[in-house]
Amino acid sequence: MAKKSAALEKKKESEIAKPAEGPEILGLEEFDTGDLIIPRYKIVQPTSKLGTPGLFRNNLSNEEVERLNVVVLKAAKGRVCWSENLDEDPICRSSDGLQPSDNVETPINSICGRKENGRRFEPVCDNATWGEKSERPLCDEVINLLCIGKDDKVPFFISLHGKQLRPCRAFLSAIGLRKKSLYEYQTTLTLKEVSNTKGKFFVIQFEELKENTDEEKETFRSLYFQYVSQSIDLTFEIEKKMQEAEQEGVPA
Repeated sequence: MAKKSAALEKKKESEIAKPAEGPEILGLEEFDTGDLIIPRYKIVQPTSKLGTPGLFRNNLSNEEVERLNVVVLKAAKGRVCWSENLDEDPICRSSDGLQPSDNVETPINSICGRKENGRRFEPVCDNATWGEKSERPLCDEVINLLCIGKDDKVPFFISLHGKQLRPCRAFLSAIGLRKKSLYEYQTTLTLKEVSNTKGKFFVIQFEELKENTDEEKETFRSLYFQYVSQSIDLTFEIEKKMQEAEQEGVPA
């Protein structure tokens, strides 16, 4: 009886893990999820080189929006190392928070840090170490969220660091403390203007947190399995190639 129950449960899992059915799409029959580049939305700040401050900007389409109605599928910790001029692009980054990503041409160190007891981060690279007077390290924590549009079901990444981490952790905690999966809830991403001694900037807000219906949960669980293996490193690599192509004046 136990074997039969286990078999039924395994069958149920495999059925749920199938991609959600949608409209017929012609012309991409030879492509699968792994061939597609997942875009990234960036928060446009007053110091950003491109875009309208206070909006989310799509790195592939350059579309700008005020809000994003989403279901977060996965949250992953990484690290990003900025030059002392924060207006410039990062000089090193890691998608797992432990070692530089493969697409970093000249890593500052071969290792960012280690996980003590499997959880607590212990820095190895000097740039990941907090200063004696609690100065924030140049290589700081980043949380990469894999999201999907609530209505259009289009996936995208968004990377959050610095002042963006507190509202992000509050959102993740609100779901995690309920012992729920991220795909079981939907939220709306907006931006709030704040000021400090350094000037004005925009901080992400997770608004209108709402539990999905059972039907929606099944749909987004399926989409989780469809996209969870996608890495933000490929998105960063394409971004870099696009920037280099623009500087050289040739197509990416």
